[in-house]
Amino acid sequence: MPTVILIVFAIALAVSLVVGVTSLIARERDRARRPAADPTPAERERNRSATMVWLIAAISIPVILVMLYAITR
Repeated sequence: MPTVILIVFAIALAVSLVVGVTSLIARERDRARRPAADPTPAERERNRSATMVWLIAAISIPVILVMLYAITR
C-alpha cells in the first residue's frame, strides 16, 4: 500500500507540473497575440478564482497523499 501511495504522489506531481507548464505556455502565447490592454474587473475576478482553485488543488492533493503514506506506514 505505501508503494501505491508513493506512485500516486509521483504521478500527481508530474501531472501538476505538466498542467502548470502547458497553461503557462498557452497564456503567454495568448498574451503575445493580443494587444496590451488592462483586464476588466470581471476578468480579474475570474483569474483570481481560477488561481485559488489551482492553488488549493496543488497544495491539498500532495498533502493528502503524504498523510495517507504516513498513516499506512
